[in-house]
Amino acid sequence: MRILFIQPPIQDFYNTKFREYPLGLLYLASSLRDKNKFELELLDARYIKKPKKIPLPKELNYLNKFYTKENGAFLNYKHFGMSDGDISEKIRTFNPDIICINAMFTTYNSVLMEMVQIIKDISKNCRIIVGGYHATVSPDALIASNSIDLVLRGEGEEILEQAILSNNNKMIIDNNGEAFLVKDLNKLNFPARELLDPKKYRFNKKLYTMILTSRGCPNHCIFCSVHSTAGHSYRKRDIDSVLEEIDECINKYGIQVFDFQDDNLLFEPDRIKKILEKIISKYGKRKLELLASNGLNCSSIDLELLTLMKEAGFDKLDISLATGEVPSRKSLSRPETIGHYEFVIQKAKELGLKTTTYIIIGIPEQPISELNDTVEYLEGKKVLISPSVFYNVPGMPIYEKMKKYEYLDNDLARRSTAFNCRGVDFEREDIFNIFQRIRLNNMSSQF
Repeated sequence: MRILFIQPPIQDFYNTKFREYPLGLLYLASSLRDKNKFELELLDARYIKKPKKIPLPKELNYLNKFYTKENGAFLNYKHFGMSDGDISEKIRTFNPDIICINAMFTTYNSVLMEMVQIIKDISKNCRIIVGGYHATVSPDALIASNSIDLVLRGEGEEILEQAILSNNNKMIIDNNGEAFLVKDLNKLNFPARELLDPKKYRFNKKLYTMILTSRGCPNHCIFCSVHSTAGHSYRKRDIDSVLEEIDECINKYGIQVFDFQDDNLLFEPDRIKKILEKIISKYGKRKLELLASNGLNCSSIDLELLTLMKEAGFDKLDISLATGEVPSRKSLSRPETIGHYEFVIQKAKELGLKTTTYIIIGIPEQPISELNDTVEYLEGKKVLISPSVFYNVPGMPIYEKMKKYEYLDNDLARRSTAFNCRGVDFEREDIFNIFQRIRLNNMSSQF
């Protein structure tokens, strides 16, 4: 049985290329690779050297007044990925019996459905299985298309083979109404990186991969959607298993850059210290380049951990702050204190670690004055600020509550670049102005 895993293209104003590594699909493929009955291939249809400019969807035409040459932000809407013709050719050549598609983002559902139609036009007998975040939170919408044969909700490694071989008529596969979670991560195979060309995935010109040491986050930040797929239970791998995977990546694929993508990497700081100590002991100081681009909760960071991160290969820290205002932090259920955040960025600076602070701008019920105060506060700290414009997506605890603040009740507009939410005392123009303020401050400052 031939099985093709596909990461579909996306269409937006920008794409963070190295963040698009198809780790989830590699984990799924690894659950089947030791079975003689399956022939596996992976098509990263999002990977392309140069994106193609495409027309802006008419629903988003209001953005033309923001994204101008004068403003200098996001001048063109683009297609990031392979063309329909190239995707069709790959599917015809491999002639799969099953295609498994990763549907991670609600806002790109239209691109996903275009790919589904391409597949059905080529082969009506090819079964299509869809998983990922969007499949988990909106399975009925996918099944309603009548083109998708099966939707898997949650983490699919332990159920995928059964779903592929099943002949029942159930179109949505879940765990008695809940998303599947893998309880013991140590039972999973290492991701099937042999299905990729490692030379295509680079960071700073070095070969790059993502790696997970745990899944799940026990925190309850009300704007976070990760719990829909990974849950609140913190599940961790054995430290030796993590080191074995790193060793395989180095020796088999020549990988030099490792990006820890845990939902909450520092939930058990002593465990991460042990991992970093073993990396230093095995490979030497500063021999690898390490990242945690998914963001770090700084509440668990102390001087010892910062020192180990620097010695093991971190050059920068991506710190998630959300907002600097105490009242809003409490309402958002943020775990770290501002005092500890200041301690971390100061000690990181002393150690030569660069820091980027991630904040959310445009949370509808946060007063605009608090947002301006947060930006002014961070400008005073002279840190690189990375703003994420709030957007409302299914699966967030506050999704239903926030729908009344949306300009468009449309999945296409549920993305950071669309400025789709107003607030109690602000409009999208106010949030764009703050976005521009941050961008210009970052460009003019030295970090």
